[in-house]
Amino acid sequence: DFKGARPAYDRAYALAPGDADILLMYAFFASKSGRDTDALRVIERAAALDPLNPRVFRAKALTLISARRPQDAIEAARKALAMNAQLSGTHGYLGLALVLTGKAVEAKAEFAAEPNLSARLAGLAITERTLGNAAAADAAFAELVRARGDAANYQQAQVLAQKGDVD
Repeated sequence: DFKGARPAYDRAYALAPGDADILLMYAFFASKSGRDTDALRVIERAAALDPLNPRVFRAKALTLISARRPQDAIEAARKALAMNAQLSGTHGYLGLALVLTGKAVEAKAEFAAEPNLSARLAGLAITERTLGNAAAADAAFAELVRARGDAANYQQAQVLAQKGDVD
């Protein structure tokens, strides 16, 4: 319920415009609700406020992916990983940006390094299919369903959509 959630996010932003963690959550929300310009402006402010916070650069990577700027997202994700190589989600965001820029082999390595099981398996299923390895893609997807079930419905939808199964 993006419309219903927006007042709470706007209030948090108004109360803590100098808190990078609040700003990165606001940027996530703005990005997910289709407000890429707002999201990018806010995540840049968060990065300026807390340039040593890897979570800010992880959020910046996702914001840039959503804004259809995957090449810039690669740089942000790599910056986050330079600060914390095991930051959950970051290898996955880097992998996604690499897939979007046609670098599926590099993406596969990033997804394999992702600590979050759902993101790792979904990413591997996507990259294997991109690389033409249907059996490996299906195996990764089956493992995602087996290991995570309903807890990974979003990731399952990502894999199925990429496969062309939009229903």
